[in-house]
Amino acid sequence: METPRILVLLNCFFNTDFIEKTVVSILETKYPCDIVFLENPSKYSNDIKELAKKYNIYKHFICNDNIDGNVFHLFCNLHSNIIEKYIYIAMSEADVVLDKESLHEAIEILNYSNKKIEILSIDILLDYKKYYNLPLDNWVPKPINVNGYIVGSTGFQFIIFKNYVLNEFIKSLNKKELVSPVALGVSNFHMMSDSNLTLFIEKRKRLWVRTIKNKLDHIGWEKYIFNNDEYVKEKENNIVEKKIRDNIDLTLYTLKEII
Repeated sequence: METPRILVLLNCFFNTDFIEKTVVSILETKYPCDIVFLENPSKYSNDIKELAKKYNIYKHFICNDNIDGNVFHLFCNLHSNIIEKYIYIAMSEADVVLDKESLHEAIEILNYSNKKIEILSIDILLDYKKYYNLPLDNWVPKPINVNGYIVGSTGFQFIIFKNYVLNEFIKSLNKKELVSPVALGVSNFHMMSDSNLTLFIEKRKRLWVRTIKNKLDHIGWEKYIFNNDEYVKEKENNIVEKKIRDNIDLTLYTLKEII
């Protein structure tokens, strides 16, 4: 069987060092991928553009404003013609380092395991000493070990969708059929979020699972070790100003293709 390529959508914002580490770790898996930068603009946009050139990124789009994870939703609405070419579509916050065999294990699980499995996350390393002072038990749902994989949701650190599942999820979001609270945001959030994705999978009576052998380091958590970090302050300001984690009208936003 021919190895299916993965379309990897990276939400790129602010942290160029983390974005680069994410790209390098994806490339080091040596799994066939087409990487797309979906950029939320910041003062580091020129640097992100240079990263796209440096690593020969497949496509690079930039939004006309920072809409956080909703940039995935916007891309799916505007560029379904790209998505339909792939069996698997991954989404990541671009602040992770993957184990080298993680994508191979992920696709093996999605290809050959329980047919109820529709979404898979690369599991997250939680035992690093550097994260001991962070409330990780509150941030990552407890997993259930099953033979060959782990049942349990995560955030959008690195999620892989089957094509038809992503299409159905986006349709449900567009119809505002999924409504749940979002952390540090509104109680009736109907945009893209891990809570609405969990609700979507539960309604379908399907499974969201994680890899069991290979994991990722969610290096984005490093920014929360020090409360005075520039990125954390920027994100907090955007939450207060309701620029992110609030219901928005996606028709007001555009994606400009850079490459």
